[in-house]
Parts: sequence; structure tokens; C-alpha cells
Amino acid sequence: MNPLDENIISSFTVRSNAVLSETSGRHGEKAQSGVTGNGSVRHGARSRHAISFCLTRIVNLVNMPAMDIQNRERILDMIYMSHLYLQELESTPRDYGTGDLLYASHIHTVVAVGESPGCNLTELAARLSISKAAASKFVAKLVKMGYLFKSKRVDNNREVIFNLTGKGQTAALGHQEFEDRTFGPLFEIESALPEKDYQVIRDYFQKIRDIAGK
Repeated sequence: MNPLDENIISSFTVRSNAVLSETSGRHGEKAQSGVTGNGSVRHGARSRHAISFCLTRIVNLVNMPAMDIQNRERILDMIYMSHLYLQELESTPRDYGTGDLLYASHIHTVVAVGESPGCNLTELAARLSISKAAASKFVAKLVKMGYLFKSKRVDNNREVIFNLTGKGQTAALGHQEFEDRTFGPLFEIESALPEKDYQVIRDYFQKIRDIAGK
């Protein structure tokens, strides 16, 4: 293995250990400890670069010379580290332009209503792949916070439907901007993959899905 690869792996190891340390040390801290003065989250850029790093390393492994196979990193280790970063993204509340810190479950509910205006509770729960009880809990919170409003369907006054308020529309737009910043570079890396590399990676993950029975 050449010195460059050794430096890359060393960097990845240090970064992995730092994330594990941060993840364990963050339990019990207040939610706002990860938020900057303007309401944005400090971890976003670091997480984005780290996931990009992992994906790039997976691509490089596809073309690794046979002599280096015994010394290569395990792909599963890189997948696990990517999982930790994505988990961090999901578990950290964020301000999407409204001054409130919203958890993933709440902003995803806002986005789902925005994508399906006038939906009822059953339809919303199906879009989110959660139970009606869970959807009802999220909706009640968001109505109280001013992100959603409920009304009766014109042709059926017994059916309650949901739509976004102006505040909800602001949050939905802020979430889209956050996703573009966070995942845009990853999609660029994926779209630049040669078809051969893409198929190798896709086949690998499909085998994992097959083993998991998905």
C-alpha cells in the first residue's frame, strides 16, 4: 500500500474515532449544544464531507490492485461510519428558518403535508410509513406550533384534512435547502460513477439487502 493510501486510512481512522467519541459524549447534553448562534447546526458540513469521504473510498476499493486486497479497509466498516453520520443528521434538531428547532420526525411530517396538501391522517401516516397514532401525535404538535392547520373536506365535513401554514411553507423550503447542501455533493459523486463501478457497488448492497431479507 502506498504512503498516500496509508495517510488516507489513518485520517479515516482518526475521524471515525472522533465521531464515536462525540456520539457517546453527546448523550445527556442539551439539544441546543450543537447549534450555532444563528440556529444552524455545526455538524452538517463535517458530516457531509465524511460521508463523501466514505463513498469515495468505496469507489476506490473497486479499482484496488490485487496486491493490496489483504490490506484494504472493510467496506462494512465504512458503511457503519456513514450510518453514524446519517444517524447524527437525523437525531439533531435544526432550525429550518422559523426560529424553532425541529426534529426529523416533525420536519418530515411538514414536508409530507407540503407534498400532499389536503391529506387526511390515514394518507399522511401512509406517506410517512408510520402508524396513525404516531402521525396524530406529530400533527397535534405541529398544529400547536403553527406549522399545520386542519380543516374539514368540502365534500365530507366529517373528514379532517391538513395543510401547511405560511410558517410550515418556510420550514419545508428550509428543509429542501438543507438537503441540497447536505446530500447534493453525494449525488454528484454518484452521478459521476462509471457504470461498471456503479453496478459493482449496487450488487454489493443488493446482496446485503438479500441477506437482510429486504
